[in-house]
Amino acid sequence: MQQHTPGSFWSPLVLTAAMTAWSASGLAQDACIQSSCLSAIQVVSTTKTERSLADVPVRTEVVSATQVERTHAKDLNEALKYVPGLQLRPIHGKSGYGIWLQGLDANRVLVLVDGHPVSASTGSAVDTTQVAVTDIERVEIIKGAMSALYGTSAMGGVVNIITRKPEEPLSGSLTLSGGSFGAQNSESNPIAMRHLKGQFKINRERFSFGLMGDVRHSDGFSQDPNSYSTQGWAGYKSNLGAQLEYRPSEQTKIVLMPRRYQEDLLTKTTQRNPPFVNQIEKLDLTTTDYLGLNLSHELTSGADWQVSLMHEQFEGETQQNTILTSWVDQQRNTDITQKLGSVQFNLPLINHLVTLGAQVSEQSMNVVQTKRSANAPVQRIVEVDNQTSAAQEVFAQDSWFVTDQFELMPGARLHRDRDFGQHLAPMLNSIYRQKRANGQLNWRLGLGNGYRVPDLKERYYLFDHSHIGYKVMGNADLEPESSTSFQAGLEWLTQDYRIELSLFRNDIKNLIETDEDMAESAAQNLLIYRYRNFSEARTQGIELNGFVQLNPTIRLDAGYSFMQAQDRLTGKDLPRRPNHELKLGLDWTTPQPGLVVTVKSNYQSRQYENSDNTSETPAFSVWDLKANYELNRQWLVFAGVDNLTSVQKDFSVADSRPEQARYVYLGARWQY
Repeated sequence: MQQHTPGSFWSPLVLTAAMTAWSASGLAQDACIQSSCLSAIQVVSTTKTERSLADVPVRTEVVSATQVERTHAKDLNEALKYVPGLQLRPIHGKSGYGIWLQGLDANRVLVLVDGHPVSASTGSAVDTTQVAVTDIERVEIIKGAMSALYGTSAMGGVVNIITRKPEEPLSGSLTLSGGSFGAQNSESNPIAMRHLKGQFKINRERFSFGLMGDVRHSDGFSQDPNSYSTQGWAGYKSNLGAQLEYRPSEQTKIVLMPRRYQEDLLTKTTQRNPPFVNQIEKLDLTTTDYLGLNLSHELTSGADWQVSLMHEQFEGETQQNTILTSWVDQQRNTDITQKLGSVQFNLPLINHLVTLGAQVSEQSMNVVQTKRSANAPVQRIVEVDNQTSAAQEVFAQDSWFVTDQFELMPGARLHRDRDFGQHLAPMLNSIYRQKRANGQLNWRLGLGNGYRVPDLKERYYLFDHSHIGYKVMGNADLEPESSTSFQAGLEWLTQDYRIELSLFRNDIKNLIETDEDMAESAAQNLLIYRYRNFSEARTQGIELNGFVQLNPTIRLDAGYSFMQAQDRLTGKDLPRRPNHELKLGLDWTTPQPGLVVTVKSNYQSRQYENSDNTSETPAFSVWDLKANYELNRQWLVFAGVDNLTSVQKDFSVADSRPEQARYVYLGARWQY
């Protein structure tokens, strides 16, 4: 059995510390703060070709590198926490978070890095805390099943991380920060969490090379430091990645992208077993190796094609040891392999931009869980033996520029799954642009069909935690989900402000969720949760967001979301989906040169925690305070307080309030 060794943190730390620095952009005024610059911002997620953000038919939201740096985000989870209408929720049984969009959970949101999918660390949902943002240029977000260019994982939407391309001959950066959970620090060390990240890039005429590293080490935190239990993980999370780009000609580009993620995390809990109290240690060991290859070529006619290949191997080991009295050891080993290949061809034809493509994918899963009790032999209690899934998909999309003002974008995607047959998903989006002397008015309308087959975890996985009172069981009889997504929006852009009003509705058939099996729970005297299909569900609502540049030093932004999410068979609310959400932000460039102060707030209304609507989380608000001081072109110091008022969940019951209470930190960045 592998032991938890916090000292193993130092090997990735030394590797990261060896990489010195430059940052391609500082914390100067963000290029996308002024709405007049929106036409200059290029996005690729809508069509997989560069288009102006202000002109794309599919509503796309962007988080820029400056916004990420200004809020000191350590990972994708922290980079997205201020996006209106987007929720970040803990992944059951893991120490990470998944993305929820428009009431659709993380299993239905496709996460990409430069167009390549990130595999789900749990077999179903991508853990956003495992995705580093060290060399990020921007994050593009599409909500709902609005684009034919993405497959079954994108029924809820797409989050695409675009990495920064090297521009200078030599560049790099090094950032170090540390902070405290205050009275909840698990150890005596006042710096309870340390974070180090760096990047190094070389750019030449024919090739470029980039290397990035990111490592976080934490002592964890405990709501009651005098107890044995901890709520925050202790250990490390590390990312190491590279990007090698070779340009044999101006028209041809070959990009190789290897990445490795590792984590070694320890949490502690207690279990009452009268007359004893058992102490339980949980250790999560994860390694993910990714290799991506992209070949693209531009033709003299203006057309272009690209071929992408990827291979990702996930290896996870979870050890759970019950000590003191009647001890039980459990160990679960999970291996997931994902392979994907795609080809895409973009062809401009008079007033059309036609995109054609195909994709093949394969995934396999192996799971072995063993159990060993006092004075008892090792028992093999779970085995998923090389379960596989395979799919082939073809897609087509046409950006039809009917007039200078009006654009239609029809598309369709044909999905064929080895186990569930085939499904055709049509899409139609449009935009009508009215350019005026003082701004631009955009009308957007979209209709799309989403489709998703049950993943291997939902069909076969058994999450057996009988020794602490529950099981989560797979269901081989699940049916595929399908959805009809509708979106309509109105956007007004001027030089000093932007406001957008959007309506959405998602009608979902056979929505897959976990729910308690009451009869089985009574029979086994345990909480038994089982994946099942809800016959019909609906999420619908309104989003209102925008910003205003009050003067050269003050910028305000706000986003309000109202959502209803219901099981249409029972009329009850779907759990963990608040009706109201409000996000506010203020950026103040102070009279003191180089100092920027940022305040962020997030409010969520009450929400039910179960499908019977008998348990609920109360409404809450969270405030964050950030400050950045640029000493000169090379040095920047920063500080922040996350969760200023220390709002925290009750860990003894189902509760969707924040897990982490107040966190105070300091840091510095050096660039050459």
